[in-house]
Amino acid sequence: MKLYLTDKQGFEERVLNSSTVDTENLLKIKTSELSKVGRKIEEANNVITQLYKDNVSGKVSDERFSIMLSSLEKEQAEFKAAEERLCTEISELKSKTADIQGFIKITNDIGEVTELTEKIARLFVSKILIHEAIFAEGTKRKKVSQEVEVYLTHIGKID
Repeated sequence: MKLYLTDKQGFEERVLNSSTVDTENLLKIKTSELSKVGRKIEEANNVITQLYKDNVSGKVSDERFSIMLSSLEKEQAEFKAAEERLCTEISELKSKTADIQGFIKITNDIGEVTELTEKIARLFVSKILIHEAIFAEGTKRKKVSQEVEVYLTHIGKID
């Protein structure tokens, strides 16, 4: 809050740089996966169409046709489920991008904070991850470091 109140533009740039890079990379990966799944669904459709033609022409028996069609439809259903899951993940990633305006609204509503209260912490902190402690070699008592990540509401993790 102090950074925002003293240097609004610097704060906004820092937040955008921090959250955008990770989100953009993940979005590229998920979009690529979605593309691949889409191609697999199309390929399955083409194989089913060809299988049907082969059955009609007598190249594939009715029994074999039923077995192969069942297998292809099961595979296609799995691809469609993956496609839905990826679409949902992509949508969530897009909505999780830094919502600076939401943070600014909360900050402006509260004003200057002189003491961290439970109410303020609940407003600004969405989650805290505490990683396993790293101890000095050969000891279990002398802690060398421990990483703690704080994720802010509307912004996410700021490095």
